[in-house]
Amino acid sequence: MAVGSPLGRSTHVFKAYCIETGKLVLLKDTWRVVSASQIPKHIIYEKLKKQGYEDAGFVNGKTHFFAIEVIAALLTEMVTAVRDAIIAHGDTYDKAKILHRDISSGNILITETGGGLLIDWDLCKKLQDIYEGQGHIERTGTWQFMAARLLVIPTDGEGAVIPDRADDLESFLSSIWF
Repeated sequence: MAVGSPLGRSTHVFKAYCIETGKLVLLKDTWRVVSASQIPKHIIYEKLKKQGYEDAGFVNGKTHFFAIEVIAALLTEMVTAVRDAIIAHGDTYDKAKILHRDISSGNILITETGGGLLIDWDLCKKLQDIYEGQGHIERTGTWQFMAARLLVIPTDGEGAVIPDRADDLESFLSSIWF
């Protein structure tokens, strides 16, 4: 599924009550990306956990619903949350060699303690795949938050742009502005 649709992937986020833990959780409902070139989300989360990113969340690889034990807090905590998400992004980039490629305000959560979590890794790519030309042909990300160069420069053919860390960092800045 291309992310070029103005409707995106119809993502909705809800507070929910987990019967098993007795806690409020975040329930995210989204159209799953199904593509031969896309790594399934549960594999990415497993890799992130192995690299020490413990807040990667719980994912059931067979469904497009998943829950994370996080309650959204006040928007005044957004800067701290973005800082934590940038740190997680940097650690993931440096240690796991993965580029997120879909940074947006909807993918940065504020925890009960005022920290931040970076979620929604289903459009990410391994750096090796990006540089070997195995990335998505279409643009990926939430248009309102995408780096300007990714919107202006073609993503395929001669002179195509290769997404990089700076593009994701620009998206973090757009998330703060939003």
